Amino acid sequence: MKQKEYFLRRGILLLAMGLLAIALDKNPVYAEDASLIRVPVVETSDIHGFLVDVSSGDPSSYQYRMAYISNIVNELREQSDVLLLDGGDIYQGNAISNLSYGKSMIAAYDLMEYDAVALGNHEFDWSVTDLIDADGTMGSYDYGEGLSHDSQIPVLAENVYYKDTKEHVSFAQDYIILEKTGRSADGQEKKVKIAVFGYEEDYSSSIMAAKIAPYVIEEDDLSDIEAEAGKLEASGQADATILLSHALASSVANCLSEDTVIDLVCGGHTHWNETGKTENQVTYIQPAAQGQYYAYAELCFDTEGQVHVENIATPQVTADRAKLYDTEENLSADSRTLDPDLVNLSKLAIEQVAPIMDEKVGTQTASINSSAIKGQKYTSTAATWMCDMYNLATGSQVSFINAYGIRTNLNIPTGETSRTLTVGDIYTIAPFGNTLPSFTVTYEKLKELLESIPDCGLNLRMGGATAYYDETTKEVTTFFVGDSLCYENGVWKVDKDATVVVATNEYVATASGSPFYELTADDKPPVIDNESMIEILRTEAANHSGQLFVNTDPTFICGSWDGQTIPKVHRIDADSDEDAETESKTLAKVSLSSTTYTYNGKAKKPKVTAYDQNGSVIPSSSYTVTYKNNTSAGTAQVIVKCRGDYSGSLKKSFTIQKAAQKITVNISKKTLKAKKLKRKKQTLKITVKNAKGKVSFKSKNKKHVKVSSKGRVTVKKHTGKGKYKIVVSVAATKNYKSAKKTITIKVK
Repeated sequence: MKQKEYFLRRGILLLAMGLLAIALDKNPVYAEDASLIRVPVVETSDIHGFLVDVSSGDPSSYQYRMAYISNIVNELREQSDVLLLDGGDIYQGNAISNLSYGKSMIAAYDLMEYDAVALGNHEFDWSVTDLIDADGTMGSYDYGEGLSHDSQIPVLAENVYYKDTKEHVSFAQDYIILEKTGRSADGQEKKVKIAVFGYEEDYSSSIMAAKIAPYVIEEDDLSDIEAEAGKLEASGQADATILLSHALASSVANCLSEDTVIDLVCGGHTHWNETGKTENQVTYIQPAAQGQYYAYAELCFDTEGQVHVENIATPQVTADRAKLYDTEENLSADSRTLDPDLVNLSKLAIEQVAPIMDEKVGTQTASINSSAIKGQKYTSTAATWMCDMYNLATGSQVSFINAYGIRTNLNIPTGETSRTLTVGDIYTIAPFGNTLPSFTVTYEKLKELLESIPDCGLNLRMGGATAYYDETTKEVTTFFVGDSLCYENGVWKVDKDATVVVATNEYVATASGSPFYELTADDKPPVIDNESMIEILRTEAANHSGQLFVNTDPTFICGSWDGQTIPKVHRIDADSDEDAETESKTLAKVSLSSTTYTYNGKAKKPKVTAYDQNGSVIPSSSYTVTYKNNTSAGTAQVIVKCRGDYSGSLKKSFTIQKAAQKITVNISKKTLKAKKLKRKKQTLKITVKNAKGKVSFKSKNKKHVKVSSKGRVTVKKHTGKGKYKIVVSVAATKNYKSAKKTITIKVK
């Protein structure tokens, strides 16, 4: 395969007559074989909610990344059909998506008309069945007039099963067959059928154990996919086959057999770009994460029916950031780089979460990021800072976090000395809503936990302790908890059998191979990472004139202690006489008896427990509780205001989920006789009860069975024996989820 050079015009990859054009010259560069029928393939992957990157904090420099990609796809579609795919991990990671529970991303993908998406591991973070409907399509969304819909974009994963029954999960489809019209350079058009299969590597270890527990991923199903794809092509049902996978594309492609019929592998999960071809001539593509790149390829069909892939690339979306901004130039017809419809949707998504996202928490005077501190590879300001929050939230002394659980950097802009930290920043850096279990362990066990950091495979980082590590012996030679020396060069400075409380997040606590896996968690009320961080930081800012403490010293040091340096300690009341006077009288944390409810028309009022910064429970007589938006589905709030001897106020959010619509669907007659249908058509009526939203009907076989918008069914004359299905869909409403049921008409 001869790779062709890509040229960018206005940052957009253009396709003219099925061929690539040189932007500087406007004349198309024709391919060697002008008769080849071409179908462009565009893949995104690991978008992680980055409909828009708002990290600049300035609306004039927000990066409308998905609107940029959508504009590219729209221009391609002006010349021929396009196959638009996504490799999974769509929702989690950006506050705009997180605070809408992924609805903004579903709406965007629907507007862009994606053909199919893979099932990523982070699709399990909230609840996979909340994001994906039981028929294996993306879920519903409600953005008001004209933007309420139950998406029909297929979610593909052939090799995911229910653990108990061994049956294929209902929320993912094995494959789909798409009919596309390709076009050649000489102007010929041809309809081709492309099978797209879904395949996932066993990413169970990267999902919180409780979320993946009901399911199992079978990696050895790859040969089954190849066999099924071979049957589809041999029978003429498919002309080409693509394997869409939430796994490293080259790894999957290299696992295919020498005589595989699969033409293209589209991958993801690893967050890096790659394109290439294996020894068995399977082409693969994969884009990097967060909409910063997309992957491109062209399926080429010759006159003999043979298929190959050309023009593979991973163009950079963020190469010229000015082309991603919401400006008149970028939206005008003459110089457009952004899809106006996607920009409008993105603005609406921002508008809906802005009251929460834009709330100022405090001011940071040091960058919070995942870069190694002073060359120490097992420590970072972001990890230490988040672990400090874990400690304050759980009452522990030492906390651990996985580096990949830190989902963004909060850097101070060049030339600035500080940065405003917002609620949106917290939901972006800690998007998963992990609970924070704590464990009471001996100091000797703590030393073992510290020694596991370099080699346990979870990229652990920690805060609250400072450890010195010998990379040759793989031992911690000295460590502090806070500013207290506990162990030095083989000598215990504390009773090694005394206990200390450590904490981590739910993912680390339950991951196979984790040093916490065999430990028993303390029996405490659940604490949610991002929510507790927001509460703690608000209190810290209130106590310190808006300033937030960030420890910029390494906490896990490969080397020896100098015998003099004493670690910094993060205390929320540190260095403030005013704080010292009110230390035991300040509201620091609020917990709720439940943070998730289901809509039933009644107001939800979870029980509140308030704590001061020493971890002591504040008497209920010392604060008032009010509730906001606590009846309808969505995000509700509890507002706690102290009085009397206690000061401070905090807001705590909880969720009211949409209720299921328990619809009843009947049809006037389920069985018809083919003999009667030879003489005349038959008319039936579908009735739907208990629907809360708009009802729609769709025939799975329009050639023989039609259904009107009112549920009137016409079975056409001469319809043969068989089963004919009609899908009854009820749209989601503000308080109810969408619902679907299938009616089967049997002709015998």
